[in-house]
Amino acid sequence: TRSVAVAGRYTFVDVEAMVAAACAGAGIAQVLALGTERLVAEGTLIDLFPDWPGEVFPLYAVRPSRRLAPAAIEAFLAFCVEVVATPPAA
Repeated sequence: TRSVAVAGRYTFVDVEAMVAAACAGAGIAQVLALGTERLVAEGTLIDLFPDWPGEVFPLYAVRPSRRLAPAAIEAFLAFCVEVVATPPAA
């Protein structure tokens, strides 16, 4: 059992700033596991609910029609789909 002292509320528009604040001991942050795996593995962040899958956040990509989209955009979107569809390493 661990306890976390939280004083006041913080509002962030930048996920990296939120993660940095949590790492500095400012409190609890609800962030996507994607991008925080290393911090959890190092023990810098603690996954408080490892068995909870979390909320589903819709993710949208706005792009030109396929006919007009450059190949680089299509490749980037395919990469994003692959990354988002792959569960984080446990």
